[in-house]
Amino acid sequence: MPSLHAVDQNKALNRKSLASSRQQLEIQALFETIKDISSHLDLDKVLQAIVERSRDLVGSDCAHLSITVEGANEVLVRAAVGYFELDQIRIKSGEGLMGLVKQGRIPVFVTDYLMDPRLAQNPVESARREGVRACLGVPLILGDDVIGVLTVANRRAKPFTPDDGVLLSTLANSAAIAIENARLFERKQEQVLQLTELNARVNAQHALLKRAVAMHDQLTEMVLEDRGIRIIAETLAHLLDNPVGVSDRFHKLIVYSSGIGPAGNNQPEDTSQYGLPHDALDHPWVKEKLQQMAEGHRPIYLSARPDIGIDQPKVIAPILAAREVLGYLSVVEENRKLEELDFVAIEHSATIFALEMMKQKIAVEVEQQLKGDFLDDLLNGTFRSPKSVVDRAAHLGYDLSGPQQLLIVDVDDFSKVVNKYSGDEKMLLSFKKRLLNVISQALQRNRIRCLMAGKSDSIVIVLPAEGQGDGKRSEVDRIAEWIRTGIARELPEVTVLTVVGSVCPSVIDFTKSYEESRKALDIAKGLGMKNRTVTLDELGAYWILFQVRDKSELQLFVRRTLGPLLDYDAQHTTQLVPTLAAFLQNNCCIQSTAQTLFVHTNTLTYRLKRIQEICKIDLANPEHRLSAQLASKIIGSTLPS
Repeated sequence: MPSLHAVDQNKALNRKSLASSRQQLEIQALFETIKDISSHLDLDKVLQAIVERSRDLVGSDCAHLSITVEGANEVLVRAAVGYFELDQIRIKSGEGLMGLVKQGRIPVFVTDYLMDPRLAQNPVESARREGVRACLGVPLILGDDVIGVLTVANRRAKPFTPDDGVLLSTLANSAAIAIENARLFERKQEQVLQLTELNARVNAQHALLKRAVAMHDQLTEMVLEDRGIRIIAETLAHLLDNPVGVSDRFHKLIVYSSGIGPAGNNQPEDTSQYGLPHDALDHPWVKEKLQQMAEGHRPIYLSARPDIGIDQPKVIAPILAAREVLGYLSVVEENRKLEELDFVAIEHSATIFALEMMKQKIAVEVEQQLKGDFLDDLLNGTFRSPKSVVDRAAHLGYDLSGPQQLLIVDVDDFSKVVNKYSGDEKMLLSFKKRLLNVISQALQRNRIRCLMAGKSDSIVIVLPAEGQGDGKRSEVDRIAEWIRTGIARELPEVTVLTVVGSVCPSVIDFTKSYEESRKALDIAKGLGMKNRTVTLDELGAYWILFQVRDKSELQLFVRRTLGPLLDYDAQHTTQLVPTLAAFLQNNCCIQSTAQTLFVHTNTLTYRLKRIQEICKIDLANPEHRLSAQLASKIIGSTLPS
């Protein structure tokens, strides 16, 4: 029978054997754990593997790993297993078990989390919700820094042993290295991704630049080949696969192209599709956008606003030449959304259109200058011979060989225009050019052949006068009406007075016709005529009165005829002179005159009696009536001296 000593030795040997076996198993498990952790390079997978292996290694209910947040005084739970809702929770660095581990840099054992006095000051509420009791936290140390805390926990009061602490610390050391390797790999991956993205961006930019240059070259070639704005607009619409419109500086559509078929210059039914509708120009939102474009000299993007007539999104770019706005380029997002390259192409195209429009502007200005010089010579009679002036007209594309007629267009109340632009000569010149352009377009729309140029504040037009007769006046009236209609549409604040000159059978008759037309214009303005067409015949007696050189003679005539009546009105504040003028204007009809003056016929009869008594005239006498009518016309006019 073995002795008690032998039995004790046996038990001790068994315990050592069991401990050795357990140690071997733990070492084997630790080795497998480290091997598993090290096999991952994805940081999230590494962290998840660490917490899962930790729980398995010490047999805990749950485990979690928190990582120090760079630049912030807190840690972030990046991986967890066995908890209800602990993942991605942020905890201040000094709070809870993790705070103790970070501060001490050694494993911290907690038998009962809720009762431990070290945690009473800064408990973590999540630990209470999870029902955590026993805990073990070990630091993850890399060099001199604690990069995180690995924690295992039980929901029952089952404390962790020192062996668990050693085992978990060993794992934490390897885990810290694995985490750093994963981080380095992650950074490398980010760098590779950034380089890949940068390379793709460079390639895209290169392709963008290459295509932009190709588009620019194609459009520039069209300018050099003098293909015109219409063809350029059509080409751009095809390149962008969207409708394109080109407007002048007043947002009036010049040309447009839908990208299908040839470009057009006729007004489409829906103007907003290709430019800005007229009504939208006064909207505060549109005004603000246009102001941004004016200040930045860059394209603007307008989203769809059906409430103000903008049915589709569009980009509008200013067409500039030396900071001067020549017009606007509009691209409608109808078929596809515009991309970065498209905006580059739009800006390039705006420059191309600026070149083309400058060419046209210079050509028009040169042509206008030539026509202006020619008309000066024609109207002043400063030419060598009739044949020479007819030949000059032919070079300007106009046939001057047949009978011609003058039409003078003069702006009503031009002083208001001067005040509007505060006398700015540049703005006034721009207004005159626009007025000339509006009249030119009105005549072109109606296929009227003419020569036209600005002279002072008026515009002089030379028109063919073939087939003189009763119908000719109506033809001139129609032309004048077309002009007024065009002006009313484009310049609604402007009205004009048009004077029709006498027919010029030969070029030598232009000087006389022009002088007569200017005199007729002055008389019509003096009589307050506005927004109408006037002929020399219509001025009647006024034309005769105007021929009197000494205007004081006219005033003497007025005094001799109606002087007493003028004095009586001045002394008694009566209206007998206007009453007489209205009576004569209404063909001496009592009823019509009373209606014109809004007075009773008895009142009018009394006034006429007083007029005859004061002036000592008889209105039944034709001679007296003629004298009174001439005097009243002189009074009612402001004849130029």
